[in-house]
Amino acid sequence: DIEHLPESLSSEDEGLAHADVVDEASRALAALGQLPPARKDVVTQAVLEGRSHVEIAARSGLPLGTVKSHVRRGLARLRELLDEDQAAVADEQD
Repeated sequence: DIEHLPESLSSEDEGLAHADVVDEASRALAALGQLPPARKDVVTQAVLEGRSHVEIAARSGLPLGTVKSHVRRGLARLRELLDEDQAAVADEQD
């Protein structure tokens, strides 16, 4: 996590940390792209745009319960996809 990085990093360390963040973001966006469109839209609004469930429901016309379900299930699926991806990367490094 970026908030756990030491306060003083060398230029090389900063470059590596930035590369790690970019790599993680790239993997997260790729995983997001694997979600069904309705879940992808709701998760994008909730996580990336910071909208509340109520705002998402009002904008999309979906019932609030459906929005909450899409967010919960979408995030669970993202965790699964990212865990699978991380395991694959670890296997490649071995």
